[in-house]
Amino acid sequence: MSARQRASALLLASRKNERILPALELWPDSHLETLLSRRPSLAAQFGLR
Repeated sequence: MSARQRASALLLASRKNERILPALELWPDSHLETLLSRRPSLAAQFGLR
């Protein structure tokens, strides 16, 4: 994730507190990798590594 994308994600997450957008939970890449390792069929279905 680039610095610009990270800044945009943080802005969106902060707006959830204002109830402008649905709640967002930011995960580190390692968390997503762990979740995908538990569901290899999902990773394969969407071409994820």
